[in-house]
Amino acid sequence: ARAKALELRLRTAQSAEERIKQAYRIVFGRDATADELRLGREYTAIGGNAWLSYAQVLLSSNELVVVN
Repeated sequence: ARAKALELRLRTAQSAEERIKQAYRIVFGRDATADELRLGREYTAIGGNAWLSYAQVLLSSNELVVVN
């Protein structure tokens, strides 16, 4: 449900790169690095349910679990 909600929020962005940037701001509270943008573009270029899957990947990230 969280991944679907995130994917729906990302639909407002004009381009794949803007969607990825928006996702990083929402999920991690920071900008995506150049490598993260590249990987995100590659991942979501597969089509189908790629954006929903990408949202799930971000929400499952260790960055959300690890506390310094």
